[in-house]
Amino acid sequence: MPWRPMAASHQTDGGSDMFEYRGFVVHLFWQALAPERYRAWCDIWEAGAVVQEAGGPPATFLSAGEARLAAGAWARHWVQNNG
Repeated sequence: MPWRPMAASHQTDGGSDMFEYRGFVVHLFWQALAPERYRAWCDIWEAGAVVQEAGGPPATFLSAGEARLAAGAWARHWVQNNG
């Protein structure tokens, strides 16, 4: 699966991204909770409908990039087990 690098952003409060994986469209979101503390989650869509909403790793991360990667890994795992 092609994984593109996180778009350059100067936002410190959060961001979003999306990718397609095995026919599902994954919308990633991340948000700063405090300095060096980010959370991330995702919505997973199939055929134009949400099949998993606001799922994601139950942890916080030191950077937006780490949070984004963790949510993407969580989404791929969800698709592999539920798709």
